[in-house]
Amino acid sequence: MSLNSEQSFKQPENFSEAKYTRLLQKASFGTLAAGLVIIILSAIAIASTLKATKQEIKTLTVSAQLKRETTSEFDSLLEGLRAAKKLRTGWGKLPFPDKAEVEQDLKLVINQAFAPEIREKNRLERDNFSIRNISFSPDGKLLAIGNAFGLEIWTIDNQEVVSFGGNNGVDSISFSPDGKLLATAGGNDETAKIWTPEGEEITTLQTDGYWIQSVSFSPDGKLLVTASQRTETKEYDNSTSTSGEEIVAKIWTPEGEEIATLTHESSIQEISFSPDGKLLVTASQDGTVKIWTPAGEEIVTLTGHDEFVTEVSFSPDGKLLATASQDGTAKIWTVEGEELRTFPAEEYGFYDVSFSPDGKLLATAEQDTTKIWTLAGEEIVTLEGQVSDVRFSPDGKLLATSSGNTTKIWTLAGEEVTTLTGEEYQSQSVRFSPDGNFLAIAGGGTAKIWTLESQEMLTLPAHENTVDDVSFSPDGKLLATAKEQGKTAKIWTLAGEEIATLTHERLVYGRVSFSPDGKLIATAGGPGEITKIWTLEGEEVTTLEAEADQGGFADVSFSPDGKLLATALINYGFKIWTLEGEEVATINTEKIYQDRFGSYGIVYEVRFSPDGKLLATADIAGNGTIWTLEGEEVVTLSGDGDKAYSISFSPDGELIATGGDDGGKIWTIDGQEVASFTGHQEKVTDVSFSPDGKLLATASEDGTTKIWSVEGEELATLFGHESNVNSVSFSPDGKLLATGGNDGNAKIWKLEDMNLKGFRERGCDWMSGYLKNNPSLSESDQDLCDDVLP
Repeated sequence: MSLNSEQSFKQPENFSEAKYTRLLQKASFGTLAAGLVIIILSAIAIASTLKATKQEIKTLTVSAQLKRETTSEFDSLLEGLRAAKKLRTGWGKLPFPDKAEVEQDLKLVINQAFAPEIREKNRLERDNFSIRNISFSPDGKLLAIGNAFGLEIWTIDNQEVVSFGGNNGVDSISFSPDGKLLATAGGNDETAKIWTPEGEEITTLQTDGYWIQSVSFSPDGKLLVTASQRTETKEYDNSTSTSGEEIVAKIWTPEGEEIATLTHESSIQEISFSPDGKLLVTASQDGTVKIWTPAGEEIVTLTGHDEFVTEVSFSPDGKLLATASQDGTAKIWTVEGEELRTFPAEEYGFYDVSFSPDGKLLATAEQDTTKIWTLAGEEIVTLEGQVSDVRFSPDGKLLATSSGNTTKIWTLAGEEVTTLTGEEYQSQSVRFSPDGNFLAIAGGGTAKIWTLESQEMLTLPAHENTVDDVSFSPDGKLLATAKEQGKTAKIWTLAGEEIATLTHERLVYGRVSFSPDGKLIATAGGPGEITKIWTLEGEEVTTLEAEADQGGFADVSFSPDGKLLATALINYGFKIWTLEGEEVATINTEKIYQDRFGSYGIVYEVRFSPDGKLLATADIAGNGTIWTLEGEEVVTLSGDGDKAYSISFSPDGELIATGGDDGGKIWTIDGQEVASFTGHQEKVTDVSFSPDGKLLATASEDGTTKIWSVEGEELATLFGHESNVNSVSFSPDGKLLATGGNDGNAKIWKLEDMNLKGFRERGCDWMSGYLKNNPSLSESDQDLCDDVLP
C-alpha cells in the first residue's frame, strides 16, 4: 500500500490535520514493523536452512570417513561426492563461517579414497539375482558377466553392450582367443551355447543325459572342451571316496560337432588345454591325471596321487604339468608322464596349484596357507589365511588368493597389499585383465573392478635399501637420485630409463643437484670423500676436496646463476666454490653453534636464496640459519622446541620452510613464523616449495608425503613408500612430484588441482562409468557430477 496515494488513504473531512498525521505515522510504524518481522523471520529461515545444510554435509563427511575405515574407499568416495554436491548446491555463493573447515574435511575425505595402491574402479550391482562368473575379453576391453538369468556384456568403464539369456543361468564363460566369439554353460542345462559378443547365438552344443557345467576354447580357437555331469546321480561310493556325480569331458568343434568323450573311472575334476593347444589334460576324483590329443586319444596316465586330484595346470611353455591333490601333495611332471618333484602340504590336501607367468615359480593353496616355491622344491614364502584359489597376475609380480567372500593381493615377497571383500557368505570369481591393470571379482549380487595401478606415475627401483635425495632437472625431463652410504648417484628419464650412473670411489652422502642450465650435476661425497661435478653423460668435470679436519661433504647446491657451488661440511660449516674448483669462502660454524646451542652444529643442508645473495643451512642439531655469502649470520629460525633438519627458500625468496621433529614451519626471511604443519606422525625429513610458491610438500619418517597450502592447510597425502620418505621435489612445471624413501624406490606422482573443485573433478572422473551407467543408482546419485562429466 502506498502511503502517499490519495485513493488508498484519503484524509476524511472531519479529521484534523494533526489526527491525520498521527494516523499516517501509526500506519508507517506498522508497515516498518511488519517489514522488520519479515526480514528477521527470513534471516532465521536462511540461518536455519544453512545450519541444516551444514549439518547434512558434515554428516555425509563423517559417514564418508567411517565408510573408508569399515567398508571401502569406493563407498567413501561416493559419499564424499554427495557431500561435495550438497555443498555446491546447498550453500551456493552464500557466505558462512565454517566453509573453509567443511571444504578442508571434504578434500581430505576425497583424497584419502585414492590412497590405496589397489583401488575399486567400478562395480555392477544386481539386487535380485546372483552374479556367478566373470571373464575379460582377450583385449581386456569387454567384461562378460554370468548371472542366474543369462549373460551381460559390459565395457570396462561400465557401459552395457548387450544383455541376453543363456542356458538356465551362466556359470561358465569362455572367450575365443580372437575375442570374436564366447561360449557359455551352466544352470543344469544339457547345452552349451556359442555367441557373438553382440548377443547373436551361433551354435548350440547339445548333450543327452548330461548337464554341461563348464566350457572352454582351445588356444587356437578351433576346438572347445566341456565338462558334463550325468543328470541321473549315482550313489556315493564309499570304497573310492568319490561322489555320485559322474562328470565327463567332451571335445567339440565350434560348429557343434562332438569329436570325443574323455572319461576316467570316476568323475573328472579339472580340464585344461596346453598353451599350444596340442595336448589336453584331465584330472579325476579317482586320483589319476590323463593327457590326451585334441582328437581324444589317451597318451599317458599319471598315477602318483592316492586321493582325488583337485587341480592341474600346464607350465607356460607347455613342457610341465603341476597337480594338486587331497592326498596332501602337489607334484610336477613332464608331459611324458615323469614325476619330477613332490611338494608336501602342512596338514591337509591342496586345493589349487598354479605356475607363475615366467614358469619359474609354483604357487600352492591348502586350507590355511598359500606357498610359493621354486620348481626345485625350495619354499620361498608362506602366506597365511584360508584359501581355495590362487592366481598370479599376468606380469607375475602379484598373487591373488581367494576364499569365500575374501580375496587378498600379495607381493611375491609375502607382503599383503590389500584385502578385497565381497558380499558376506558369497564365493567369488576372480580374474585378472589380460594386461594386468585390473582385477575383476564377482560374487553374490555384485561384480567389482579394481585397478592395480598405483596413484604414482612411476616407481624407480633406484638404489638398494634407500633413496636419500631426488631432484628434477631444470627442464623437467630427467630425475636424479642418490643414496646415503652408497657409492652412486643415478640419472633417469621420466619413463624410468637409467641413462647415467655417477660413481664415487667410496661414499656418496646422498645429495645431488642440477646446475640451473641443466648441463651439469653435482654429487656430495661422504666422510673423507670429495664432491664432484659431472656432465649428464657421467663425465667428471671438477673435483672439490675438503680439508682433512672438515670430514667431507653432506650436501651440495648450485647458485641460481650457476656460477657458484655451496657445499655443506660434515665437520662444522660450509664452503663456496667456483665451478672450476676454486674456493671462494669457508664458513666455520663450530664456535657459533658451540657457544649458542652447546652443539657442534654439523651442517646437513645448504641452499642458495633465489637471488643468490643468501644461504640457508640446517644442521644435525636441528638449527635453521640464514647467512650472507661472506659468512655473516643474518637470522636463526627458532622457537620453543623447534628443530630444523631440512630447509628451503620459496621461489620469490620472501619465505623459508623448515622441517623437523615438530612438523614443518614457514618463516619470513627475517625469522617470523607465519605457518606450521603438524599432520605427520613422525619427523619431517624434507620440505620443498612448488614452483609458483603456493604449495609446500613435506616428506616424513611416517612413510607419507603431504601437500599443503603455504597458509598451513593440508591438501593431500601421498601413500606408497613402505617406510621413511627422505626427499621430495616438485618438477619445474609443478605438475609432478618426486619422492625417495628407505624402501629403495623413487616415485613420481601426478599432481591434481589442490582445491575442492580439483579433488571433486578427480573423484567424478574416477567414478564416471559407475555414475553414468549403473542402473541400480538413484537419480540423484546419477546426477552427482552432472556439472563436471561430459
